[in-house]
Amino acid sequence: MKLSLMFLASTLLLTAQAAPDTAALKKEIDALKAEQAALRKELQELKSVLDPVLTQLIAKAGPLGKEVPLAGLPAMGNAKAEVTLIEYSDYQCPFCARYFQQTFPDIRKNYVETGKIRYMFSNFPLDSIHPQAFKAHEAAACAGDQSKYWEMHTQLFSNQRALLPAQLEKYAANIGMDVAIYKACVASSKHAAKVRQEFTTAASLGIEGTPTFVIGRAGTGDAKMKAAKVLVGAQTFETFKEAIDALLNEPASAVLKDR
Repeated sequence: MKLSLMFLASTLLLTAQAAPDTAALKKEIDALKAEQAALRKELQELKSVLDPVLTQLIAKAGPLGKEVPLAGLPAMGNAKAEVTLIEYSDYQCPFCARYFQQTFPDIRKNYVETGKIRYMFSNFPLDSIHPQAFKAHEAAACAGDQSKYWEMHTQLFSNQRALLPAQLEKYAANIGMDVAIYKACVASSKHAAKVRQEFTTAASLGIEGTPTFVIGRAGTGDAKMKAAKVLVGAQTFETFKEAIDALLNEPASAVLKDR
C-alpha cells in the first residue's frame, strides 16, 4: 500500500512538471505557425507585385509595338472584330496545354463566340525540346486543308502525350477527315515550309517561349497588326480579360488613330 501511494505521488509530480512544458511547446508551435502564415502572405504579396512586372519586362523585349503578320493564320470568331488575339504556341508544350484547358474555354465563350474578338493561331514548335511538335503542327495544317483545323487543334492539345504519327492518323479519323488524303499531305511535308516560316517570323519579332499572346487591332483584310498588348505564359482568364477589355474600351478616336 505504501509503495502504491509513493508511485501515485511520483506520477502526479511528473505530470505536474510536464504540464507546463507541454503548454510551452504548444505555444512555440502556434507561434511558428503564425510566422509561417505571415511569411506565406508576404511571399504571395511579393509575387503579385513582381509577376506583372516580369511579364511586362519580357513583353517589352518582344513584339510589343511591332507590326505582326496575319496572312495565312487560321482564325475563328468575327472577321470584322476590332480586336485580334494571336496565340504563338507549341502542341507539345505543357504550359500551352494548361492554357488550352484552363483559360481558352473562357476566352472562347466570352470573347470569340460573342463576336468581340478574332482569335488566330501561329505555329511556334520548339522542336529542340519537343521532338514530336513539328509533325503535330503539320498535321493541324493538313487538317486545315479539309476544313478541320480547329477540330485537330483540340485533338492535339487534348492528347498531348500521344503525338506519334499513328496517333495523329487516329485523330484525323476521329474528326471525320479523309485519312488517305491526310496521310499523303503529311508524308509530302506539304506544310513544313509554312510551319518553319511562322516560327522564323515569330522569332524575328522577339518571341522566345510558348505560349505567347499578342493582342491588337486589325481591320478586315489587313495583312498586319500592331501589337498593343503582349502576354507571356499560361496566364489566368482575368489577366486576358483585363488586356482585351482595355483595347475594346478605348475611345473610337484612339481606334482610328491606331489604324
